[in-house]
Amino acid sequence: DTDYENAFKSWLAGEVKSNGAPYSENTRNQYISALKAVSGTFAEAIEPYTSVFFITDVGIFDKVILAIQYEDYPTWQ
Repeated sequence: DTDYENAFKSWLAGEVKSNGAPYSENTRNQYISALKAVSGTFAEAIEPYTSVFFITDVGIFDKVILAIQYEDYPTWQ
């Protein structure tokens, strides 16, 4: 499996906030940490993956987003 964490970091480094300023390194690191935490908090939602950075299937990624939004996975399935 391919780990897209570095690709996401590179992409995020090029993004800007609504005011046109780039995201600070601290903010980028917080976003990465939050995404890494998903694997522990929502392990069932990302199975069989061990990290959101391995997910390449849009359907599975959509399930992860729902799980995070509703925080009561798997009752919403």
